[in-house]
Amino acid sequence: MKKYAGIIAYDGSAYLGFQRQKEGGDIQSEIERALSFYLGEEIQIKAAGRTDRGVHALGQVVSFNSPRDLEEDGFLRAMLDLLPRDIYFQSLKEVPEDFDPRHSAALKVYRYRFVIKKHDPFRQRYRYEIPFDLDLGKLETVLRDFLGAHNFLSFTGKEIDKDGYIRDIKAIRLFEDNGEYVIELEANGFMRYMVRMMVGSAFKVASGRLDPSFIKDRLDNPSHPPVPFSAPPEGLYLYKVIYDRKYQL
Repeated sequence: MKKYAGIIAYDGSAYLGFQRQKEGGDIQSEIERALSFYLGEEIQIKAAGRTDRGVHALGQVVSFNSPRDLEEDGFLRAMLDLLPRDIYFQSLKEVPEDFDPRHSAALKVYRYRFVIKKHDPFRQRYRYEIPFDLDLGKLETVLRDFLGAHNFLSFTGKEIDKDGYIRDIKAIRLFEDNGEYVIELEANGFMRYMVRMMVGSAFKVASGRLDPSFIKDRLDNPSHPPVPFSAPPEGLYLYKVIYDRKYQL
């Protein structure tokens, strides 16, 4: 049995999220259906992260097992035919048997795209079009409060986490890209709704609707229920997953 890992991009607009749902309509089921048809056996995949409904990915990583020797070019052509046009396999590579797309990851990088008081009907599914004023200097300052290792219990919808709620934010950047603003967050891991709650809270502070001390206070005094602020899903992208040299994709 061989293990393969692939990098996938998808438009999450039409899906209920990545994770398999009983009623269908998820990205995982679409990928497993295509793989099972191509390989002639039932295939189940593992993923680096479970993006929420409406969230996109540029560098999602999935793995699966197969006894077949798979050639990348032929596999990618087949997936192009078998998958919906909004899900795309970018690469395929054989990996060590102990590879796990989630637990083997060293870092994950998310990006959140937004504009301020602009509208484009062709871009609205891929960015947050903020309808209010935002102080970008204040936004950049308050985002720095998230840097480092913190207990993010207040910034996740996850009620139980066997690994605890500590996550280490290695880097946060705010920059402009093709007329849009991007918040890039790099960490050893993220929990459910975590990025959207972080960004949503930062937007509230940067708009003057929330005291600047709010974020630091919730990090220093973590509690549930979580913060009541969440940025919309359409601006969020799983940008890439970084592995050490042993598992380099």
